[in-house]
Amino acid sequence: ASQIPDPKTYEACDNRDADFTGERDKLCQEYLSNVNNMVAIKALGSLLYSGRTIKFKVFYRHNGIQGVVKVSQNKFFFEAASEYLSFSVDRALNLTYVPPTAYVSLPVD
Repeated sequence: ASQIPDPKTYEACDNRDADFTGERDKLCQEYLSNVNNMVAIKALGSLLYSGRTIKFKVFYRHNGIQGVVKVSQNKFFFEAASEYLSFSVDRALNLTYVPPTAYVSLPVD
């Protein structure tokens, strides 16, 4: 049985509000990383074969929230981690340009 998330977690992911704070980031990351909040995952293609990362679009249960999941691969192991690093550097420099980013463990089955 899946748990009902605290509304504060998905409200913190509202992309119309770019006033990011540490508290909002933490709440949104909690929501994004919980696979029980996902309703669908769709494979994304790459334009002109220039993309090197396997990507999926994730559709979440609340407020029309959508995200992109990048999967690590043998040749590009750190590609997915670089997204989280970009988010972390953005926050460390207090730029707040990068939307909340979270690690997600997707079940294989």
